[in-house]
Amino acid sequence: LSLMSSENRAAHALGRHYPGGVPAFVTAMNAKAQAIAARSYAVVEDDRWSERRHYDVVAGEQSQAWIGATTNPTALQAVRETRGMVLVHDGLVVPGYYSSACGGRPATARGAITDNPHHAIAPIATGDGPASAERPAAALRLSPRVSAPDWPALAALREHSRARQVEGFMLKRHDARYGVGRTREAGLWWKWKIEPLRVDAVLVYAQRGHGRRASLYTDYTFAVWDRAPADAAEAQRYVDGVAAGQAPPALRDAGLPVLVPFAKAYSGLTDAEIRQVDALLRRATLEKFGPVRTVVPTLVFELGFEGIQASARHKSGIAVRFPRMLRWRTDKPLHEADTLAALQALHAGSA
Repeated sequence: LSLMSSENRAAHALGRHYPGGVPAFVTAMNAKAQAIAARSYAVVEDDRWSERRHYDVVAGEQSQAWIGATTNPTALQAVRETRGMVLVHDGLVVPGYYSSACGGRPATARGAITDNPHHAIAPIATGDGPASAERPAAALRLSPRVSAPDWPALAALREHSRARQVEGFMLKRHDARYGVGRTREAGLWWKWKIEPLRVDAVLVYAQRGHGRRASLYTDYTFAVWDRAPADAAEAQRYVDGVAAGQAPPALRDAGLPVLVPFAKAYSGLTDAEIRQVDALLRRATLEKFGPVRTVVPTLVFELGFEGIQASARHKSGIAVRFPRMLRWRTDKPLHEADTLAALQALHAGSA
């Protein structure tokens, strides 16, 4: 995929009647090219790492300096309009490598791509296409049809979803076509997910949201106890120590239980609850690190997530998939929040 400029004759020919003219056309087409390239890259990365981690890209050089989600409306529109499109050559999904700059000089695609060994991966097969001699390609296959005599039998099969590393069943009419966006409104698709895994966790960090929530603290980091507090008084001694500026290692050395961060979540609360939590967090702020606030740990939330696995990248040793807030546990005292042992038991049970 090649980015075009407004001097390109094709851009002038195709963009003359585009709303906003040639400049708007060039911007939109370039955004689409980047969206397809990025999606193709993520597909290949997901295939490459699927057996070793639960995510496809990382925020760093290993994923071409991917920096996370965007609120840019042009980029988001390009993603929507290219939904499902990937770059394919000879039956293979091509890793969408890119270079942000090549010095303003003509360059081959190979010459513009970094020499980072993390990027030395082959395309993956989309069907019967050839595989790399160094690394056999995994085919992108159609999902197998699942048969059951009745709904209870199908529900019983669904309970084994985590063992198969899936979220449940996708129910659809067998002759339903693939569509763009939320096709379930047409009654052709329905995602029948398993119940999420659940823990009660403590809010320890907060960050401002995006878009209409940019003025509110809506993105939260949650923690669990490294061991269960003996009682409410012991948990309060930890809170008092944190509020006084003592670091968790020092409090652990003093014999107190410590809260260990393990997940971030930003969805699940109502607008009214978000405003309530925001007001409480502003009054409970201990420190500010750029957009992030460290807060006095007093609020407990029930979190739900689809999967859990061991992770050497997290201090807790645990990574969870798609965490979100299920409810604000105003009824739950701080010392009754869950522990690392509870997370480890969930991991052992879902392995």
